[in-house]
Amino acid sequence: MTATAESLWARAESARQHGDLAAAAEAYRRRLALTPGFAPAHAQIAVVLDALASSPAAALAVLRALALAPDQPGLRFNLGTILARLGHPAAAPAFRRALALDPAMTQAWLNLGVALQREGALSRAARAAARSLALAPALAAAWNNLGNALSGQGRAEEALAAYRKALALMPDFADAARNTLCLGLYRDDDDARAGETMSAFIRRYGPRIPAAIAAPDVEPERCLRIGILSSDLGDHPVGCNLAALFAHRDRRLTWLAAYDTAARADAASRWFRAQADLWRSVAPLSDRDIARLIRADSIDILVSAAGRFDLNRPLVAAWRAAPVQVAMHDGGPSGMGEGEAPAIDAWITDRWLHPESDEDAARDGDAARDGDAARDEGAARDEGAARSHAGGDRLLRLPLFYNFLAPDRPPAAHRPDPAGIVFGSFSNPAKLSHAVLRSWAGILARLAQARLVLKYRTAYGDPELVARLRRLIAEAGGDPERLVFAAAPETGHVHLERYGAIDIALDPFPFSGATTTFEALWMGVPVVTLACRAAIGRTTTAILGPLGLEELIAASAADYVERAVALAGDGDRRARLRREIPERLARSPLIDGKAYAASLEAAFGRLWRERGSSRAQAASVLR
Repeated sequence: MTATAESLWARAESARQHGDLAAAAEAYRRRLALTPGFAPAHAQIAVVLDALASSPAAALAVLRALALAPDQPGLRFNLGTILARLGHPAAAPAFRRALALDPAMTQAWLNLGVALQREGALSRAARAAARSLALAPALAAAWNNLGNALSGQGRAEEALAAYRKALALMPDFADAARNTLCLGLYRDDDDARAGETMSAFIRRYGPRIPAAIAAPDVEPERCLRIGILSSDLGDHPVGCNLAALFAHRDRRLTWLAAYDTAARADAASRWFRAQADLWRSVAPLSDRDIARLIRADSIDILVSAAGRFDLNRPLVAAWRAAPVQVAMHDGGPSGMGEGEAPAIDAWITDRWLHPESDEDAARDGDAARDGDAARDEGAARDEGAARSHAGGDRLLRLPLFYNFLAPDRPPAAHRPDPAGIVFGSFSNPAKLSHAVLRSWAGILARLAQARLVLKYRTAYGDPELVARLRRLIAEAGGDPERLVFAAAPETGHVHLERYGAIDIALDPFPFSGATTTFEALWMGVPVVTLACRAAIGRTTTAILGPLGLEELIAASAADYVERAVALAGDGDRRARLRREIPERLARSPLIDGKAYAASLEAAFGRLWRERGSSRAQAASVLR
């Protein structure tokens, strides 16, 4: 019996409502074969294809529907949603078209704000969130989006208030709670406090029963199955730092699985996918289901990367997804490193991020520069007694924590400004704390002709952000007219060439730089930093220290100002550093990917052997 258009539509709708998306897609296709111009079927198949993670095909389906019904705001909204998932710049215009047709579409305002934030248009993103709140004041997601936009501008207190409003409306809103944890790293210089807040987050949003897993039978020489859980395996600082492990691991020792929580689509993410032995896109899954999948893949050691940030999933580790679990790049303690059976077995770090003492840090710095045996052997050291400093986590120190891919670009030719010294900071404006702005104002006040160039992608094309920073510098006693804002979009080489006009780079605090510091140094620009107490405030220290550039590391905010002013006044010293820094970096283990991969593999091997010799724990709660 031939199916009618009505029966096929009913079959498709029923399958969709019951979650059988593949059957729904097939029924919609058969319905369209009968009437190719039936716009509702194009629209519905787009929704189904998007849910099936086939977003490019879904976008084409929506475009076909729009060709038949161009004035449907819902179709414009669906197109924007799909394009946003693909990271396409046309997402924001699609939401605007939907809102032109229906200005009261709350979800379109909400999603427009997210799209604008990804573009770096933070003030417009905040206004879009505010428009959604004007329509739905109790919409927790809109308060969370508002907090994200404010945080990106460095407006930490206002962002915190927005996140708290979101949580008051929706106490189970784990993403908003995690955003407050991330925000804390921009505001506070205290690992212990960061560990306490993370522990509270784990208790509130993690599994109610502490997860455990039986101790494995260790075969010391067998290939270890390593899992990387991350949203940043692409064109991202964390991904770039992990690239050496993907590219240079000893495949006899390390089998590598990637659990992607973001569904990135850039060229770098495709490179990571090709390098991995197993790639799984897990963004739609719950934390518990991701943990189950990792267990089903028999992963030995799980690396939870940058858990507080982006679209990462720190709670997966709370389910004990693997026998050994470590944290990297999170900026603060895991909150899961204490107790008889901690869910995080180690925080991967180094002697610069977590010095044992001032004397030991200096001694270790000399050893690192001299090429000590520990580095040559790819060994790692830990300090279990340092748990209180690390917020409860056991520290496992690599010879060096950071590794960078050297740009295919020589140092920028210096283009000094005859009018005076030019300072620069190319860091995310979210890092521009009141404390660092006060220090920068103090530097400008001491040097009458100095200027400060600020650049971060296209962020400073936002006039509201620019006006706010000028106001804060003026309030701190600096001349706001000596701030220079660069906002034009630039390719990688053009961006790096801009360092030729910078005499001294200024590192923010308490959230220090890493990639921005490396880029400045590679281009020959000295970077002045403040070594804070917390690890997140010592990332530039962890780059300068191994290079023997302790002269650029300040011990206090006052010392930071003094070192910057002194360097500005010593042209011979600046010229020497401009020559020497690229030479030191070119010889440094900071760009030795093979040695870095070997050091990680040695650390993993050590943890695995320790785990195998430990006593068996209780049976898993994941059944």
